[in-house]
Amino acid sequence: MKLELLIVDANVLIDFCKTDRSVLTLVTKHVGVVHVAEPVLSEVRQLDRVTAEGLGLHIVQADFALLTMAATASARSPLRFQDWLCLLLAERETWTCVTNDKRLRTECASRTVSVMWGLQLLLQLVERRALPANDAIDLAEAMRKINRRIAREVVDDFIRRVKKGR
Repeated sequence: MKLELLIVDANVLIDFCKTDRSVLTLVTKHVGVVHVAEPVLSEVRQLDRVTAEGLGLHIVQADFALLTMAATASARSPLRFQDWLCLLLAERETWTCVTNDKRLRTECASRTVSVMWGLQLLLQLVERRALPANDAIDLAEAMRKINRRIAREVVDDFIRRVKKGR
């Protein structure tokens, strides 16, 4: 089983932290190496550096050149600085960007950066038998309750995929 190299944005981290952050440990053990840019981590009030590292997340300190590129790009686009940082790190390191943000996903696609939805992490855990299907469904429903930007259709599609894999 090949582990992926991932970078997650704030919205995905917040969804997991507000529902069950221990699932992030399962992700780091069964799905891939999970990176978080320092400025992204600082946006997540539910998670400090020590806790993040305890969950198995790798905190990334971007170099000055990359920080400058992200700042410059954010000044002339609808994407925020932190989103550009995730994108630029994913692009440079050939990591998969894990985000639910449509604008970030669109920009990743335009630059041929691999991208993944937050719920796909749960689906991979189910496929790898690291998380029971019912637990994954419960988590997806809980995420939708706390994050109204996750559409009902998205959760319904996720549930169909999980059940299909049974």
